[in-house]
Amino acid sequence: MEYITPIVTPTVFLDRDGVINKDKGVYITSWNQFEFLPGFLDVIREFTERGFKIIIVTNQPQIERKMLEESELDYIHYNMGFEIMKSGGKIDGIYYCPHSSNKCECRKPKSGMLLKAKKEHNIDFKNSIIIGNSWKDMNAGSNVGCTTCFLIDRLTDLHKCDKEPDFCIADIYQAKDLIPAFFNTLNVERE
Repeated sequence: MEYITPIVTPTVFLDRDGVINKDKGVYITSWNQFEFLPGFLDVIREFTERGFKIIIVTNQPQIERKMLEESELDYIHYNMGFEIMKSGGKIDGIYYCPHSSNKCECRKPKSGMLLKAKKEHNIDFKNSIIIGNSWKDMNAGSNVGCTTCFLIDRLTDLHKCDKEPDFCIADIYQAKDLIPAFFNTLNVERE
């Protein structure tokens, strides 16, 4: 009997607020507040065209704080996904933590959302990268062996990372070339 090794699709984990949309310093509680960062739709289209799996992992504590119903968050994510699709991009999964304290296993900096995504999407963390703008994103990714890419919008956060990020970028548009080059390097190392 011949065994076939499953093809591992490179996975890009993305935080939401500050990576996909503008972080306005307040919780997003309606679609009207949501504003894509400049260049994001181009980047997500490029990732999709290259065949990357794209998973969003986001803390949304405003649900537990009763500032937002889960149905309203679903509506925001539906519209976000629709706009991404219209631009030629695709999101393979969205995971969110509705809790406001770190007592759960899903709230970043813990890795529960990534572990759930791994189970549901057959993800290899060694072939994955997480892009986030917080030390919490970096720690959640490095805890499971993901490569980390810090979108630096708050220099004060960098010292809170358990491990120095593998990459640092100033804006999401820089990820357009960096991430494909990273995955190409991984493939060369495996050959």
